[in-house]
Amino acid sequence: MSITKKRASHMMIGVSLSLFLPIAVCSQSSEFSQESQRKLQKREMVIQNEIDELKSHSWAGRYLYGGLTSSFQLSIAPESGFAFSSRGCVGIYGLNYGTVQATDGMLKLVPREENRRGDTWGIPTELLLISWGERHYLIPATQILKFINAINAGFEPRKTVSGLFFLKWGDEYKPAAGKPKLPPEYADYLLENPIQARITSHQETRVEGSAVRSTVVLDVGKAQGAMVGMQFYFQNSLRYYPPAVITVVNDSNSVAEIVQFVGGMEQLSPRPGLPLSTLSGRAEFE
Repeated sequence: MSITKKRASHMMIGVSLSLFLPIAVCSQSSEFSQESQRKLQKREMVIQNEIDELKSHSWAGRYLYGGLTSSFQLSIAPESGFAFSSRGCVGIYGLNYGTVQATDGMLKLVPREENRRGDTWGIPTELLLISWGERHYLIPATQILKFINAINAGFEPRKTVSGLFFLKWGDEYKPAAGKPKLPPEYADYLLENPIQARITSHQETRVEGSAVRSTVVLDVGKAQGAMVGMQFYFQNSLRYYPPAVITVVNDSNSVAEIVQFVGGMEQLSPRPGLPLSTLSGRAEFE
């Protein structure tokens, strides 16, 4: 059975992307020299030449993702390796290139420069090859559940280059028929239909630095298909609020955490009765 096709509001997707992507500090200048950028461009040209010669290779190509304040680009081919750049509002914030090894459905990148610890502008070094109909995604091995949550929410398959995951250039116009080819251990996370839920109780809210963490109980559990790590989005709201993420699943209910930030958007008070769904609040069925 094919997945129920979903479409999310462009406005809400744009807002949600801005919350998940790195935010460029516009007073921060690019730390990369013109010479470094010229070397990157030269490597990109070599890779593009190989891509053009290969024509219909299973994974070689140019991949992109990003949003309003940041963008990420990866050019990759078997022999020429990869070239990566991340850009913010005033230039390049991340730059790297190196070799690539393909093995067991994964691309392992060997960058010339190591990623700095905690650097959100760097390149993941292990990328899963995920095909979906005629589309080609490269998903960091540590973000496969994040990718599935985005599908359940209606953010994927997307219709523009903007998004949270590397998608081959031009594939945003191609159909995503059937189901994406996911690692078997994650197959049950992919939903045929959204799971609807309500908050039954608010257990606690605590402040940890700039994070405000609220623990709630939802009225869905194993019997309804809820699983640890699934995300539930608040419904019937004009604002976008961070999702409730399942941390514990029981037979008929589950515990979830909502993480909001001090000084950010107006915070949600997670009171009993509020409706949630694995489908984003402003999404709709087709």
